[in-house]
Amino acid sequence: MTEAIARGKKVVEHLARRFPQLYVAPAEGARESHGLACRFGVAPEGANLEHFETDDEDELREVATPAGPVDVAFFKNRACFETFLQVIGHKAEPVPIAPTIGAVTYRGLADWGAVASEVHGAVVGIEELSRKADLGRPFDFLVELKKDALLTY
Repeated sequence: MTEAIARGKKVVEHLARRFPQLYVAPAEGARESHGLACRFGVAPEGANLEHFETDDEDELREVATPAGPVDVAFFKNRACFETFLQVIGHKAEPVPIAPTIGAVTYRGLADWGAVASEVHGAVVGIEELSRKADLGRPFDFLVELKKDALLTY
């Protein structure tokens, strides 16, 4: 295994930057807030991560597998693990997690940290190209993106 990416409460903080639905505390009726966080990558107003009972021994590591590197979170506290499963796997509904479940694999989650990084890189690249092209006017990425979106529909 490689060196830990994050330890202690930084594990959940790091994951929440990528998966903002982690800011939604499990509760009856939390499904709508969870859905918005998943679809748009935005945490609810006033959200925090206090619903996670983190431990100094929690770790997030990148582990090599035959299919490529995978991020693995290790939670010392069972309650933290269960909260994570409720938020990610059960859309923030406070369902009981069977005591026999000790590990879970999730695939296909929208990684908003990666999306933000890609968009930032694209915006910087487009702005640089526009400077090189000397358009003679400021380049507005969102205006241009909206124009393209309108043309494609």
